[in-house]
Amino acid sequence: YRQPLSAKTIHFRAKLNRKLGLFHKLGTASPSHGPHAVSYRLINSIPLEAFAIPPVLLAQAHQQGLAIGVATCLPHRALGSRLGDDQHGELVAQTIIGDCLEAICLAEGRPRSRLFGEEEILGYHPERRWDLLEEYLGK
Repeated sequence: YRQPLSAKTIHFRAKLNRKLGLFHKLGTASPSHGPHAVSYRLINSIPLEAFAIPPVLLAQAHQQGLAIGVATCLPHRALGSRLGDDQHGELVAQTIIGDCLEAICLAEGRPRSRLFGEEEILGYHPERRWDLLEEYLGK
């Protein structure tokens, strides 16, 4: 079940990286899943809310002219993620695809949207804990 789902997710990650002109550096890599490092300069250049949607963070970092690259590659099993069921995999994929759609809109200077055709791609997006981010930023 994962091959078509993975292919669709990878397609949108590649589409974003091509749109940003970063495909030659990143391939299909995305900060959507797994560890990624950020600089002090990034933290001070981008609104902290962007960190909640990693592809948007990538697009904003690119727009700010910050250095972006892949330092290393890890096999998925090295991340220690638990295996979910088919529904969990589908929701994660939809989340990443929707995140990439938002970032593509940003890169094109359009209002952010998770629409693909007539379909809004949400995944786990509605369950993100924005309240925790707001609480943290309020301190």
